[in-house]
Amino acid sequence: MLRFESTLASRHLRSGGGQTLLTISAVATGVLVVIFISSLIFGVCKNVSDMLTDTLPQVTVTPPEPDPMPLAQTPGATAGLSLSRIERQTQQRKDIENWQKVDAVIRSVPEVVAVAPAVTGQGFVSRGSKSLGATLYGADPDRMNVVTPMTKYLVSGHYLGLRSDETMLSYKLAEDLSVGIGDRVRLTSSEGISDAFTVAGICDTGEDQLPQAFIVLRSAQSLYGTGTAVRSLLIKTDDLYHADRVADRLLAILPYKVDSWSRQHTNWVSSLSAWTSVAYLVSIFSLVATSFAIASVLIVSVLQKGKQIGILKSMGARSRQILIVFLLEGLGIALIGAAIGALLGCGALAILRNFKRAATHAGGTLQPVIPQDLTWQLVVVAMLAAVVATVLAASLPARRAAKLDPVQVIK
Repeated sequence: MLRFESTLASRHLRSGGGQTLLTISAVATGVLVVIFISSLIFGVCKNVSDMLTDTLPQVTVTPPEPDPMPLAQTPGATAGLSLSRIERQTQQRKDIENWQKVDAVIRSVPEVVAVAPAVTGQGFVSRGSKSLGATLYGADPDRMNVVTPMTKYLVSGHYLGLRSDETMLSYKLAEDLSVGIGDRVRLTSSEGISDAFTVAGICDTGEDQLPQAFIVLRSAQSLYGTGTAVRSLLIKTDDLYHADRVADRLLAILPYKVDSWSRQHTNWVSSLSAWTSVAYLVSIFSLVATSFAIASVLIVSVLQKGKQIGILKSMGARSRQILIVFLLEGLGIALIGAAIGALLGCGALAILRNFKRAATHAGGTLQPVIPQDLTWQLVVVAMLAAVVATVLAASLPARRAAKLDPVQVIK
């Protein structure tokens, strides 16, 4: 089937010489550009999103803020007129007492991957006479590490397996206090309760990270006097951008305040969306430019092979067969060019992956100079898009070849 058309298309490609190589190079360049640029832009997006959201829970469940009410609406108030002014109450401590039941409800919601009960609050970390303000996080390390991968940013020591008398400090906080692994520090909560802890780990989530101290849940409950209750439930979803959907579901079934990271940081979402749009636009424009280049080369090929087409038609070749010949030529060019472009793109990215920038401090991990996010899905989509664009570009000269009048061409 299509033996005549495929044989003729193959001969045309082989006889094309430099012209065929030029067309294949155009397709390969298009695929190379799409894979290379898209991988770099998606890599930057992933790097930025990791930096912004790795240490943030995607959904947070906390007790609701009670709304103040006028004196006249207070239960047991005496009848009659009263003049009052509604004022916001001072901050009161609110805990989730039955957090185990809430935890079970949250885990039953689709798209929820992990839940970490936590007690967080402001406090102080002291070493000798030096005391610095910090945010204290109390949670089970194993559960917390699934929600926010702290071990990913571990510089030294450990976080998993943290004991009740141990803490992990952020790098900047440890540096300002001049402490290291094995040193003792004192943590004081906003409730005025303090206790001594041994520094068991140091993490670094970025140059602009806030002072943070991480302890186990039971220690945080003691420091903040919550008993067995927790102050929040931190949630991880199966996808970063499913957080809003999960938050809406939880809000409908729980009598608590539910926030998603994207609604708390709308400017971050806008930035990430802009980067993603740029990646798609660059890919589309690259494919369009490649398609025009291929179409122009194939049109020249049709003009050069005009007499051959006329002779074939005079010998009985139908217009449909001529159309298929040139479409097969475009398909062959697309497949070869896409394969070469994919190999070159992946190879260039593999070479760039070996270039690392120096760590910002001793013990820090080496990071790639240019972040990238190369996936097999990106390679397959780039190759398929190039094949489709090439075949579509070849359809115009193919139709023109099929419509040629053999008598006029031979004359």
